[in-house]
Amino acid sequence: MKAAVTVSSLLVLILLAGSAYSKDSPEFKAKLLGDQEVPPVDSRVRGVVQFEVNKDHTMIDYKLEVKTRKKEPVGLLGAAGAHIHCAPIGENGPAVAFLAGVVSGGFEGKVEIKATLTDANIVNTSCGATIQELVEAMRAGNTYANVHSVKNPSGEARGQIELDD
Repeated sequence: MKAAVTVSSLLVLILLAGSAYSKDSPEFKAKLLGDQEVPPVDSRVRGVVQFEVNKDHTMIDYKLEVKTRKKEPVGLLGAAGAHIHCAPIGENGPAVAFLAGVVSGGFEGKVEIKATLTDANIVNTSCGATIQELVEAMRAGNTYANVHSVKNPSGEARGQIELDD
């Protein structure tokens, strides 16, 4: 009897884990910090990006929030903006989709941007040419979000994109 309960419990756990991975509309998240940059930077900028994929994997709705305690021209904060890049943790890679443009003159406090990505927004195919392929790269841990600044044009705050459980 004890073995049957253990096997049943194990099967339930396997089914739950599988359903979380195969969710029709997966959600992802990236926490943006300067120490996640490669190489790390000393930054007062913090942020988070939340991504929600539609059921057909043809669109990604996202919300980008960036905060700073000091008026800084951040990519939003600089000349480069904010992007999704294609690379695993610890490596730099090319921008594959824009999340935000420049906020001229910088800002102090919080900026929030909500938008939708489609295949037309993919600017580099290193992670795939479609949203569906980009989602697979996100699942595999091969993408990160990055906010650039005048002070740190290669990146002010970065976070690896991960499934949001």
